[in-house]
Order: sequence, then structure tokens, then C-alpha cells
Amino acid sequence: MEVQTAIANAKKAEQAAITAEKNGEAEAAKAKWEQEVIKAKEVTKAEQEKQVAETAAKKEKVVAETAAEQRKNVQALDLESAKMKKEADIALGEGESQRRKLVMSADGALEKKLEAYLKVNEMYATAIGNYKGNWVPTVQTGGSAAGNAQNGAIDLINLLAVKTAKDLALDMR
Repeated sequence: MEVQTAIANAKKAEQAAITAEKNGEAEAAKAKWEQEVIKAKEVTKAEQEKQVAETAAKKEKVVAETAAEQRKNVQALDLESAKMKKEADIALGEGESQRRKLVMSADGALEKKLEAYLKVNEMYATAIGNYKGNWVPTVQTGGSAAGNAQNGAIDLINLLAVKTAKDLALDMR
């Protein structure tokens, strides 16, 4: 009976060893699969973060491209506006130029000539009024001294008036 018990104990020990080995293998497999689960979760999380980052980068790219396109459109509109303003300014200048030419040809620039004539005569009058010297020589030979002195000043004024009228091409008739 002792032999039978020893054989049974040996088989029992052998079975325990096999069970322990199989339990160890099961624990190792369980630990391995637990790590595989963690790995799968981390890989999935990393892929999600990557997709989020790619989506954000694409969105920023689209926004930047849209902004660049808008700036380009604004610049094109500014350029077009500047060209239109230039054309309008040229048209206004040409119109004003034509208007002035017509006014000048219609009245022969009479207003400008009269302004110049008045200014020249004012300057002559001021110069004559400020002159302190003799207008005519104090000694004259032949004729009346009083008559010549008066005629000399009048002649000078008339000569200056004729010169101004001739310079301005005015017909004093």
C-alpha cells in the first residue's frame, strides 16, 4: 500500500508540476495579453493624436491659403482702383485744360492781360511817385522850359503805357 501511495504521490507531484507549469504559462500569456491591450490602447491614442494634428495643420493651411488669396484679391482691387483714379484724374485734367483753352481763345486772355497791365502801371506809378530826382533837365536850350518839363513827364508816362500795351498785345482802341 505504501508503494501504491508513493506512486500516487509521485503522480500527484508530477501532476502538480505540470499544473504549475501550465499555470505559469497561463500567467505569462495573460501578462503578455495585458501588455498587448495597453500597447493597442497607446497605439490607438497616438494615431488619434496624429490625425488631430494633421487635421489642425490642414485647417491652418487652408486658412493661410484663404488669407493669402484674400490679400491678393485686395491688392488687385487696390491696383484696379488706382488705375481708375488715374484715368479719372487724367480725364479731369484734360477737361480743365480744354476749358481753359476755350476761355483763353474766347476772350483772348483779356483778364490775364488786364491784370498784368494794371500791375505794371501800379509799379510805374509807385516808381514815379518815389523818384526824388529831376524828371527833366534843369537847363534846356530853345523853347519854353516850363512846357518842356511838363511834356517830358507826360511823354515818359505815355511811352511806358504804350510799351506795356505793346508787350501785352492789347489794342487800346
